[in-house]
Amino acid sequence: MKGEQLLNQSVMWRCWDEFFVPELQNFPGYNQRIWFRQDGVFHTRPTGLYREFVQFFRKLISRRGDINWPPRSPDLTPDGLFLWGYVKSKVYTNKPLPWNN
Repeated sequence: MKGEQLLNQSVMWRCWDEFFVPELQNFPGYNQRIWFRQDGVFHTRPTGLYREFVQFFRKLISRRGDINWPPRSPDLTPDGLFLWGYVKSKVYTNKPLPWNN
């Protein structure tokens, strides 16, 4: 289709340099507060781009990041996992009695 591109290494570098880095630099202390999650990536990833991620984000959720997250993981995303844990903690705070009591 016209105007669409595959997401390859050169497209990722261009997005990183022209969009992500300038936007991130608008937030003071961004690398101290923000967790970057790289999900849905292939088992091979550009090493140079990964080094950039590590440099910009002190906290990285990715394959071989601070929190290991396998590529194309069928499990819940970290956000979904947090939400599920939170909801479960609220639901099971008071154990309900069986109907017959």
